[in-house]
Amino acid sequence: MSKLKLEQSSNDSNRNLILISGKVGVGKDTFADCVEKYFESQQMGVYRQSMAGILKSVCVDLINIFVESGDTMTLEKLEGLKDSSEEYVKTKNMREILYSVSLILKQRIPNLWVKIFMENWEKGKVGVVPDVRFDELEAFIRLTESEDVVIHHIIVEGEVRNRDYSEVGNGVQTVKRVESSKIYKNSHETIEEMESGVKVFMDNLLLKKTEV
Repeated sequence: MSKLKLEQSSNDSNRNLILISGKVGVGKDTFADCVEKYFESQQMGVYRQSMAGILKSVCVDLINIFVESGDTMTLEKLEGLKDSSEEYVKTKNMREILYSVSLILKQRIPNLWVKIFMENWEKGKVGVVPDVRFDELEAFIRLTESEDVVIHHIIVEGEVRNRDYSEVGNGVQTVKRVESSKIYKNSHETIEEMESGVKVFMDNLLLKKTEV
């Protein structure tokens, strides 16, 4: 696997792609919120899309195949169902449904979520993905090798603060990293503290060090 191109190039045509990994509940989405605010404060457009969001959109389309006309599923309804989807599916909870759909589609169409993101990512905008798994990281690296894309892989570490996630399998798994992955320690108590911390982190990440 090729190394990540982490240092910002002097070529202004390069696009930054921020890929965020971490255990469930450590604050990946909050970190992504701060990253998005960081770039917007510099008048830079941001295209943000989660891998889970793409999967949920696919699930909505699939569920609507089986519901009666006039009673269609929407992303808002899907989010509202959370882990209980008895309204449309009696035998499995939503997490199992999402996992099953993801597994089937990944087997049929490798790197599907990554390809969808790349197709919709507008040039001139910073790409932000708040929930990248290791196989998706590898796919992003492969699919951008021939493009002017600078990948920044960031692993958010910290205490799992949402007790709903404390016993979830994904919440205790080891997050894999590559040689150039950067670690962000989330120990902040307030969003203001995290915004400040992320600003310093991103400044250091994006500014190429010229000292030998």
